[in-house]
Amino acid sequence: MPIQRRGTTPGTHEVNVPTPTVAAGTAADLPVWRNNLGVNVVITRVGFTPDSDVTGDDTNNFSLTVLNKEDDGTGTTAVATKEYATGVDMSDFVEDELTLSTTAADLVVASGEVLALAKTEDNAGLELPEGLLRIEYEGAGV
Repeated sequence: MPIQRRGTTPGTHEVNVPTPTVAAGTAADLPVWRNNLGVNVVITRVGFTPDSDVTGDDTNNFSLTVLNKEDDGTGTTAVATKEYATGVDMSDFVEDELTLSTTAADLVVASGEVLALAKTEDNAGLELPEGLLRIEYEGAGV
């Protein structure tokens, strides 16, 4: 029986990527996953699990965005995003779901493309704690 790669096996698959702490006042663009499956995939869910609490703030906050950097690092397509303003918090060791793009084409990651976790800030920002980024996908073959 031939061995199937995860992108060609039916169903939902996931990648879990540990991420470092990013200090308040510091933006980041961290490569987290390259699609080396040989087929296109569709992102179905993105979650982040921090190792400490984050309390959102309207003045000093940050946004997390998973970007498709394409295969050359120049891509800017937002796959999923979330802003941590007042009332939008994270609890330690509890996965927080990012909002997927509503544009279907933005969720497709072609073979060879790279996803990055971007942290952008307003004003002084907030610290992004060390954590685990979970990306779920389905093989699309599109």
